Amino acid sequence: MKKIIPLVLIILIIAGLLIVPRIQSVEKAEPVTKPTLIKVEIRGAVKMPGVYEVVSGTTLETLIAFAMGTDVSADLRQINLTAPLMDGVKYVIPTNTEETTDKININQATLEMLITLPGIGKVTAQRILDFRAKEGPFMRIEDIQLVSGIGAQTYENIQAFITI
Repeated sequence: MKKIIPLVLIILIIAGLLIVPRIQSVEKAEPVTKPTLIKVEIRGAVKMPGVYEVVSGTTLETLIAFAMGTDVSADLRQINLTAPLMDGVKYVIPTNTEETTDKININQATLEMLITLPGIGKVTAQRILDFRAKEGPFMRIEDIQLVSGIGAQTYENIQAFITI
């Protein structure tokens, strides 16, 4: 019996040395990254307009849900519900009863909407979308001139038809 106790202790020590490193390696899990939060504003035909903090990549459809949905007067045909939101942008949900100015929001417009502007073709419209994706939303309508291919003359032609 006296000879068995040291043997059992040696086996327990060896087993401990083999098990402990495995437990420590399991505990070294990948760090959890926090989602990036952005602030956006929603106005117009929604039940609870205001500024919301959402996770980057959230769509306009989800933002409308956060704002408790739309009023019955909302005209969702004019907006892209699947577009990911951009930090610092104000989204206005139009209504059927409002007098529409028919201006295109250059921070929300799709390729199809942009090519309806005078002098803006498919290539320039794509440059606007690429610029917006890289640089973020336009802060002033004049900033559209920062897009390659849009000079003073083109800006003069579209300025009456665009908004932010």
